Amino acid sequence: MTSSERLPEPSEVFPEERFEEALFVLLKHILDQAGRAFTVVPRFGLDIAVFFDDGQWVFIEAKSFYGQRPGGVGFGGKHGRGSQVELLLIDEARLARLDDSVRWAYVDATRPVGSAKFGLFTSVEAKQAAMGGVGRGKHNNFGVSAFSTGLAEWSAFCHRLEVFLLGLSPA
Repeated sequence: MTSSERLPEPSEVFPEERFEEALFVLLKHILDQAGRAFTVVPRFGLDIAVFFDDGQWVFIEAKSFYGQRPGGVGFGGKHGRGSQVELLLIDEARLARLDDSVRWAYVDATRPVGSAKFGLFTSVEAKQAAMGGVGRGKHNNFGVSAFSTGLAEWSAFCHRLEVFLLGLSPA
């Protein structure tokens, strides 16, 4: 059992800020338990930036779906701009090089507590989930169906985040 599994599943994960708060608590718990020295900077390009004292860094972008857009959850600004859009416009080969440092955390807030509703995705997976592709000047959305097969319940999600943050081999 990982140390992060001891944290209870958050009951509120929408609006997105609630999910971000839950992620912050979880990642702080994981890193404190691991004895890692770190600094967290919210809204540093993506929703959460973690800078480790050893010079490593990771970014996490949170997305929470609650049916606000039928079948989709938006990303980027309403005019198709912002760091999320710019990141996902990078070609997939170059985007894959960021796998060790960038993740997209997703929750389907329409599903009940205790169900498989949390996901942790790479930027390539996020780009592939974009409805109609990623583009400047348009409303960009992820198709929630693209994320549905990779969802897990809370404890498995906690473990995936722990593996990502600490660079452990997945069990």
